[in-house]
Amino acid sequence: MSADDVEPYSAAHLSHYRELLSKLVQDDEGIRAMRIRPGDGIWSPVEYLAHMRDVASFFAERIDRVLVEDRPVLHVNMRFTELAELRGYRDEDPATVLVQFEEGADALQDTLRGLEPHQWSRAGVGSEGDERTTLMLARRFAHEVHHHLLDLQEQVNPRT
Repeated sequence: MSADDVEPYSAAHLSHYRELLSKLVQDDEGIRAMRIRPGDGIWSPVEYLAHMRDVASFFAERIDRVLVEDRPVLHVNMRFTELAELRGYRDEDPATVLVQFEEGADALQDTLRGLEPHQWSRAGVGSEGDERTTLMLARRFAHEVHHHLLDLQEQVNPRT
């Protein structure tokens, strides 16, 4: 995936979140369904959605730092798996979380759309000392968007 592909790839998948979840967040039954975990160790739809809201914020902050700072050190000071419980993802209002995710993801997409060619190769340093370019971070965000959309689709529209 090149710099020319990453933003359209993410944008295409982001639109599917609203299509998939907008009907569920309109009534009490749908909201209850969004809080149900289908099994041990599997997040509910609202937890996946809240996770994605935080993922968008996480990558936006990293990309902003890489674009502004000279080779920033990009330490990870949180574990996403712990945030679901720590922040009470399951108890959040699904409609609000959907809007927050869309706003954060749209803002990140706007940043990516506005990049000059040389900005895609700007880099920071990851926790393990490896280089993280803007393109690499954008690709990782795109991967998360796609991966968790598949998780949500499986829960909301399971195969029979």
